[in-house]
Amino acid sequence: MSFFSRLFGKKTNASTDQNLRSNGAADSNNYGSNSYDVPRDLFIDENPPKGAQNFNGNEQQKQSEMSQSYTMLKGIRAVIAQFREDFDQKGFDDGLVIQDRNYMNKGIELLKLKLHSVIEQSLLDVTKEIISLESQIQQFNDFNLYDHANILLGKLNNVKKELEHIKEYQNDLQEEGNWTRKCLLSYERGFMKGIVHLHKNNTNNSYIFK
Repeated sequence: MSFFSRLFGKKTNASTDQNLRSNGAADSNNYGSNSYDVPRDLFIDENPPKGAQNFNGNEQQKQSEMSQSYTMLKGIRAVIAQFREDFDQKGFDDGLVIQDRNYMNKGIELLKLKLHSVIEQSLLDVTKEIISLESQIQQFNDFNLYDHANILLGKLNNVKKELEHIKEYQNDLQEEGNWTRKCLLSYERGFMKGIVHLHKNNTNNSYIFK
């Protein structure tokens, strides 16, 4: 090894050792921060509990968005969407507001009124479409455009089937059949969950602030 190698080699090694020490210290100081960043949500769930929208002011916005989504649907799609609404969550939210059976029964009646309203509107929309299609078919037949009339006739038959399907939901609601009972029981079950959830929170808070 030459003189220059021995001379500058020591300085290089010293510099390297110093860098390693400084880097190690930096890594030690940053442990759990940037160099070893662990996602916070891996261990901590910061999402609000189910039904908490009543307390953060987002419930009105949520209901508005749901109303807009339903108004965009027509016919049997609107009816099915309404019957598939998350009534468990709706009942849960109402159970957090007032813990009273009369309030729950009122919520059930409002639920049935909403289902009735959607069904009636869907029947009206589909009936109008049937009348329009029948008028167009008659016009095509008057001008001997039978091919076009047959195309619309196929569509008319599908719309009539849709009308019958909506009437099935209408009869189910009037008689409180399986589809309707499922919605009502889901709401009632959610309402009970809301009461239990609120009771548990109040119990826990009473221990915390004693």
